[in-house]
Amino acid sequence: MRLQRCLISASRKSSRIPAVAAILLCVSLPVVAQRAEVRAVVAPRAVSVDVTLIHDGATVIDAIESGMRSEVAFEIRLYRPLDGLAGLLGDQLVAEYHPSFVAFRDRFTREYVIESPIGAQRRFSSRDEFLQEFFSIRSFTVPTGALPEIDDHYLLGRVELRPVKLVPALRLLQALRPGETIATPWQRLDLHRLDRNRVESAEGERRQTGDSP
Repeated sequence: MRLQRCLISASRKSSRIPAVAAILLCVSLPVVAQRAEVRAVVAPRAVSVDVTLIHDGATVIDAIESGMRSEVAFEIRLYRPLDGLAGLLGDQLVAEYHPSFVAFRDRFTREYVIESPIGAQRRFSSRDEFLQEFFSIRSFTVPTGALPEIDDHYLLGRVELRPVKLVPALRLLQALRPGETIATPWQRLDLHRLDRNRVESAEGERRQTGDSP
């Protein structure tokens, strides 16, 4: 693995390089062009959101094959636009969610593992299937039943990827090396457009059903 070769090379060049410094040098992986795809379906009392990171996954595979852990964090925000003077300070944040997952490779079964913050695990023998699941969150529910109207609301979504998740004792070093985190630009979805598309689709289905013998 590329990370293993880097650590071996660093140790050979100088035995005086501390282990932490060697790791920081080697996990400075190149940032790959990436983006997030955000989709949503408006239901009567909730919005179902899908977020997918478009990324080749090479840095994640390299890290976990070297015995480290990777972390992906999804950010979903619901906003209500504000008019007048209030809008000068920005729109109103109604709700925000931060589902995140950690990935590693089981040293005994050699399975790829995705673990939630509460310890629930999903295991994969296929690398491609693992990456597909690790880089996406599906049918995430954003409740809207308490809102009188959602037509003027909108969603923002993005993904942050840390190919190498540092242990708590080293998180300060992560702040000194911000290039380790890959963050996609925010993607916006206007709920009134999604709701209109849902209504038009339902009407089209009813017309097709009515035309059929």
